[in-house]
Amino acid sequence: MFYMNMQPISNRCEVITIESTDSFAYAVSYYMRILQALTTKEKLFFGFYRQNGVGLSRNEWLQYDAAITNFFAKDKRVCKDIVKNKNEIYLWAANAPRDVDTLEMIPKFCQYYLHTLFFEPRVDWEAFLTVYPLYMKTDLCNFVEKGIADILFSYDDDGVFSIAFNPERFSHQRMITELEQCKLLL
Repeated sequence: MFYMNMQPISNRCEVITIESTDSFAYAVSYYMRILQALTTKEKLFFGFYRQNGVGLSRNEWLQYDAAITNFFAKDKRVCKDIVKNKNEIYLWAANAPRDVDTLEMIPKFCQYYLHTLFFEPRVDWEAFLTVYPLYMKTDLCNFVEKGIADILFSYDDDGVFSIAFNPERFSHQRMITELEQCKLLL
C-alpha cells in the first residue's frame, strides 16, 4: 500500500512524498515507473549521501559496492567525491546517461546509500558541483526554485520517496494522473 502526501511549498515548487508498506522490490518498481514516465532527457545527475546498507546482508553489501564501482568505471559516467569527514567520504555527486543500465542501478543506489537524489539537469555538471555540497543545508525545492532541475527525485533509507517539481512545467493534475497510471501498471 502506498501513502501519498502532496505539499505546495511555493508557487515554484511542490513536493509529493510517497511511503510504502510493501516490500522494497515492489515499492521501487513503482518509483522506477514514475521516473521513466516523468523523465525524457539523455542524462541524469545524482547525489549520494553516506553509504548505508543497513537492510543489506554482508554479501549484498559487497555485491552492491562492486556493482556501483564497476558502473561508474564505464565511459560517460562520473562519480566524484564531494565532502570528506576525516578519511570518510560522505557526499558524492554523479552523472550517467539515462539508459537501461543506469535505470537498473538506481534501486542499488537507493539501498546502498542513506540518501539518493536524482534528476534531469537544467544546468551543466560544473554548476551542479558548486551547489550540491550545500544540499544538506537546504531542501529539495531549493534545486527546483533555483532552476537546477524541473523535477527531482529523492529516496531515503527509511523508505520515503519524494518528488519535488516545478508546477509550471508539471501541473498538479498531470502529476496525480501520472502517479495513478504508474500504480495501475504494477
